Amino acid sequence: MNAISLRGVTRAYGTTPVLRGVDLDVESGAFAAILGVSGCGKSTLMRLIAGFDHVDGGTIDLGSVRVDDGHRALAPERRRVGYVPQEGALFPHLDVRANVAFGLPRRRRGQARVDELLDLVGIGGLQRHRPHELSGGQQQRVALARALATEPEVILLDEPFSALDPGLRAETRAEVRRAVKALGTTALLVTHDQDEALSCADLVAVLRDGVIVQAAPPRELYRAPSDVPLACFLGEANVVPATIEDGVAQTPLGPVRLRDAAGEGARGVVVLRPEELTLTAAGRDAGGANAEVGAVEFYGHDARVELRLDDPAGALPLIVRTGGHDAPEVGQRVVCAVGADGHFVGDGHAPDDLGRGTGTVAAA
Repeated sequence: MNAISLRGVTRAYGTTPVLRGVDLDVESGAFAAILGVSGCGKSTLMRLIAGFDHVDGGTIDLGSVRVDDGHRALAPERRRVGYVPQEGALFPHLDVRANVAFGLPRRRRGQARVDELLDLVGIGGLQRHRPHELSGGQQQRVALARALATEPEVILLDEPFSALDPGLRAETRAEVRRAVKALGTTALLVTHDQDEALSCADLVAVLRDGVIVQAAPPRELYRAPSDVPLACFLGEANVVPATIEDGVAQTPLGPVRLRDAAGEGARGVVVLRPEELTLTAAGRDAGGANAEVGAVEFYGHDARVELRLDDPAGALPLIVRTGGHDAPEVGQRVVCAVGADGHFVGDGHAPDDLGRGTGTVAAA
């Protein structure tokens, strides 16, 4: 059963449309993410689900209950939805235990229940601390415990880790996911961080120009994006011109097998991630295409290598991720080959300005 179902959801502010017809299903117990750039409507969508705002059109169902249809909307307190904002919004004059218990009826504010929740989110023993005595990650865990205290069916996480430094962000994110999964609560995270969405969500829905352009498990989304801008938004991508012959993509890198079928004679591009390309020294008996190393960024565990492929149509830029121990030198001649099946995007989904070389599109 779906815990969240959106159909044709629209919302505008004055004459400015923000959501243009959002469709989304999140299964019960899933940890899902809405991913998109700032200003794309992510937080607006969360406010609609929480009941803080109302749709102009379309419907929102939480479980079997229709909570908004553009005419009537169920009040936020009747939706069984928990909400964790970007800033934890804790009460500074209350200690941790009182903050967590604040939203509970008096008869349910027992110490055992609060302590159980604090243990669940990994901050047991901090019951008597005030918010200013906690780190940013600890404050967000208190906010999560407070949202979970009312036993919501859905919990909404509105970019709750964005203010944390990278190391603390990863740690807090992992603890939050573990706690939510342990309770079996459905979670919906809003984020503009691709790594965050791909690493912690069971389902990632990408919001662009007010619509969901693709919703899929992270691995599928990364390996088989619906168009080139989305491919580049999710991470660095090599965008290589291709024509389909006998079910194989013919490219400047040689024949590339595809993960999914494409029509015979179709023209477009093959999307290849940097880690899907391999390098060998020039002169070795290896399939692939000749190239020259233009730049190397060494990270120890791996290296990012920029290449210029020898291509009769013009030097084709490529990016390769390779092991740090065998990274080539700038100016070295190498052979670049494809080490994995590629993803084909036809002409209708491959804009001319991204038809060759590497892509680093900023917007989803």
